[in-house]
Amino acid sequence: MVNVQKKQEVDQLSQIIERGSFALVKYLGISHQKLEGLRKELKKSKSLFRVVKKSLFEKAVNKLSQKNKNLKEVQKKVFPLKENTAILSFEDDYMMGLSAFAKLSKDAEGLQFKFGLLDGKLYLSQDLERLSNLPTKDQLRAQFIALMNAAASKFVHVLKYNTSKFVYVLKNAKGGETNG
Repeated sequence: MVNVQKKQEVDQLSQIIERGSFALVKYLGISHQKLEGLRKELKKSKSLFRVVKKSLFEKAVNKLSQKNKNLKEVQKKVFPLKENTAILSFEDDYMMGLSAFAKLSKDAEGLQFKFGLLDGKLYLSQDLERLSNLPTKDQLRAQFIALMNAAASKFVHVLKYNTSKFVYVLKNAKGGETNG
């Protein structure tokens, strides 16, 4: 019975890994209550936090590495896994999940990135930290729209300013003729 559960766990981990966007994190000395709070916050960004057995994760990667050369790189650079491990999986935009985890890890000392496989590329802990500080796609779109809007409004102001100045000069010229 236990072997069936382990096999199911390896299959579930394999499915997460095959999606291509996940991060492994370490957690030490974190209370159950804080972990549940972390899960709730990550759920808002469509990310899942799940504690995994290192050996089962390694089996899932070993199984998939025959087809995927990126996973062979994971085997070479990060195996064997050490410390308590959890997997952070992302549904849509992994940037939202990474930044949410990074914010929460600042409050809890025992939370850290180990490595991640995002869009098929391996990122180590330092790289994930840097990525988590970047703005999300939605934030970048909003900044771009604001820049475009500012440029357009400045252009309209320049056009209005010259026209207003010309009208002011004509008004003063007209007013000067009536006074003289």
